[in-house]
Amino acid sequence: MLLLALLLPAPVHAAPDVLVLGNSYVFQQDVDQTLQALLRATAPGWQDAQVTALTAGGLRFTDHLARTQDGGDPAWRTALVTGDTAWAAVVMQDQSQIPGFPQTEPTWLEDRDAGVALDDLAQARGATTVLELTWGRRDGDSSNPDLFPDFATMQDRLTEGYLAFADAMATAERPVTVGPAGLAFAAARDRDTALFEGLYSSDGSHPSATGGYLAAAVLSASITGWPVTGAPELDGVDADTAAILQALADGVTVDDPFGPVPFAWAVGWADWEGDVAGDGLVRPTVGIVGGVSGDRVTVGGAGAGRLWVGEEAHGELVGIAVEEDGLLQIESGLLSVDEVSGGAGVPVRLDGGALTIGQLTLADTGVLQVAGGSLDLGGGVGGRVLVDGGAVLAGPDADLALVLDLVDGLAALRAPVDLGGLSLSADSELQLVGIEPGEPAVEIAAAVTLAGLVTPSFSRCEVGDWPVLVAATISWSGEVDGYDAAVVDLDDGQALQVTVADCDGQTDGDTDGTAELDPVGEPDGGCGCGGLSPAGGLLGLLGWVGVTTRRRRHAPVIRAR
Repeated sequence: MLLLALLLPAPVHAAPDVLVLGNSYVFQQDVDQTLQALLRATAPGWQDAQVTALTAGGLRFTDHLARTQDGGDPAWRTALVTGDTAWAAVVMQDQSQIPGFPQTEPTWLEDRDAGVALDDLAQARGATTVLELTWGRRDGDSSNPDLFPDFATMQDRLTEGYLAFADAMATAERPVTVGPAGLAFAAARDRDTALFEGLYSSDGSHPSATGGYLAAAVLSASITGWPVTGAPELDGVDADTAAILQALADGVTVDDPFGPVPFAWAVGWADWEGDVAGDGLVRPTVGIVGGVSGDRVTVGGAGAGRLWVGEEAHGELVGIAVEEDGLLQIESGLLSVDEVSGGAGVPVRLDGGALTIGQLTLADTGVLQVAGGSLDLGGGVGGRVLVDGGAVLAGPDADLALVLDLVDGLAALRAPVDLGGLSLSADSELQLVGIEPGEPAVEIAAAVTLAGLVTPSFSRCEVGDWPVLVAATISWSGEVDGYDAAVVDLDDGQALQVTVADCDGQTDGDTDGTAELDPVGEPDGGCGCGGLSPAGGLLGLLGWVGVTTRRRRHAPVIRAR
C-alpha cells in the first residue's frame, strides 16, 4: 500500500520563516543572509522568506538548549518557546568537532540529547528540523590528530555523527532533514583541489566567501527541495564560480533525493496501488522506490513538485499530468504510463532507466528531454523531443506529431515515420532504417535542417535515385554516408534523394525488415541492404543500444519496436 505516513503535507506558511541556530561557521560569512537570498531566488513560494540567525562563537547544541530555558537568553527563548513565529524550518548546526567524536563519549551524547530537545521545540512551532552536516577541516584537526588526521577521515566521522543525530530525532510521522554541506565540500575536493582549498579561510576551518556560499546553497536546496542552479551570484563569488558551487550543492541534494542523507521533502512510494489524483504532489519530490501500479498522478500545479523514478523502481500508471513547476524525472528503473501530458519548459526528463509512454501531449513550448536511458513512444505523440543522450523508440505505426531535435547524438528512424519537425546538429548522425525504395523513410510537413551525417539503410537493394526524406523545405549542409545525394524539388516540397549505383556484394533483405544487419544498421558503403530486426522489445533495444554506445559517444537512438 502507499506509504501514507510519508505523504502528510508539510505545514503551509504564507511567508516562510527560517531560524538558524549556529556559531561562527554561520556568522563569519553571513551564511544566513546568503541562504535568505537563495531561498527567495530559487524556490516557488519562498520569495518573501525571512531567515533569522541566533549564533555566537563555539556554541554547541547544549548551549543553544540552555539559552531557551527560563533565565536563559531572551532571543532564543522567544524564538523557540514564548514567541508566536511559525517557523517553516529550524536549521541546527553543532560545534565543528563534536558530531565526529566517538558516539560513546559523554560530550557527543550530551549534544545528541540536547539536539533531540531542540527538535521537540522546533516541532512545537510547526517546523521541519534541518541539521547542517558541516565540513571537515581542510587538513584535519591538529588538536585531535588520531581522531581527525585528515579531511576525509574527519568528514566521514562528522557524517556518521550527524546521521546518528537525525536517527535519534526522526519519527515515521516527522522526518528530519540533513543538509549535507560537508558532502558538497568533499565533492569539491574530488573535482578540483584549488576549488576545495578556496572554500576555507586562512585557518583551514571556517568558510571563505565561496565556502559560505556553498553551505548556504546546500541548505537552500535541503530546506525546499528546489535546485539552486541558475541562482544569481552574490558579493564575493563570481558568476562562473557560483555556477560550479550551485551544481555541487544540487548534486548532494535534489539530484540525489534518496541517497545517503534524509530530506523531509523526499517521499518514497513502495508497493503502492491506487489513485492519487486530485491534490497533486504536496512535496517537492515524490520518488517511486519500489513496485507501483495505479491510476492518475498530478505533478506540479498548486502542489508544485517532482515525480522521481529511481533505482529498482518499476510500475504502471494510467496517466501522469505534469503541470506548472512540475517535473517527471526518470533516473533509473522501469515505468510505463498510458498517457503523459506536460506544460511549458521541460516537464519530462529522462536521464536513465526506461520510460514507456502510450500517448504523449506537450504544450507548444514544452520539451521532453532525453539525456540517457530509453524512451518508448507509443501510438499518439505530440510535442518536442530533445535527444542529447539515451535511446528513443518510435514505431512506424505511431501517429507522431513530434518535433525531434538531435544534438551531439545518433538517431535511427524506422521507416516510415511522419514527424512534425526535425533538426540535426552538425555533430549528430541520423540513421534511416528499413527504407523501401521509392518510399521516403520520413515525411515532414515543416521545414527541416540537416547539418550532420545522414545514413540510409534500405530494406532491399534496388538501383535508382530514391527519396529518403521529404519535407516542405530542406536545408542541408551535411553529407550522406555511402551515397551520392542531392536535395531535389517536388511538386509540394523537397526531397533528400540518394543514388543507389549497384548492389554488388549486398544481400537482398526481406521487405519486412527481418534480414540480418549490423546491430546499428550502418551500411558497408553501397546499399546497406537489410533491416533492423523489430524483435526483442525493450530488452532487445537495451542490448542494441549497448552495442551502439560502445561504438559512439553520446549515441541516442530512435528505433522501431
